[in-house]
Amino acid sequence: MNPRSHLMDIELDFICDVCGRPVDDGQGALYVRYADIHKARADRAEWDKTSSGGAIDIVSMLTLGAPAPWQIQHDRCGAASVDAYDISVEYVRTWRQLLKWTARLMAKTWLPSTNWAAVMESAAEGRDRRIVEHVRNDAA
Repeated sequence: MNPRSHLMDIELDFICDVCGRPVDDGQGALYVRYADIHKARADRAEWDKTSSGGAIDIVSMLTLGAPAPWQIQHDRCGAASVDAYDISVEYVRTWRQLLKWTARLMAKTWLPSTNWAAVMESAAEGRDRRIVEHVRNDAA
């Protein structure tokens, strides 16, 4: 076995954006609202239409709008009632599973309208406090 392969299998915990508690399997998801995706895409299309052919104006770039945010929530905290693309936490419990889902998401035409890349980058760097490596207290 590759000595580094165990790193891909480190378990991940997901922390709810609403209550700040870990989300157990079957109790919540990572999700992005379809309405936020549509708004981000419409904002980008409008910006492209008004700024094409000319010099890029920093002020107009700042009005572009934010990408659709990925959120993490328990179903009881609201995730279950949202019209969204969701990934149940039990499907992304390891870095390997998260990488597989990222590959699957890359086929979605709307993915660039979301902040998935920023979320994954901050999680990989340990800056996203909502996605954390699970620490085990296994005694040798």
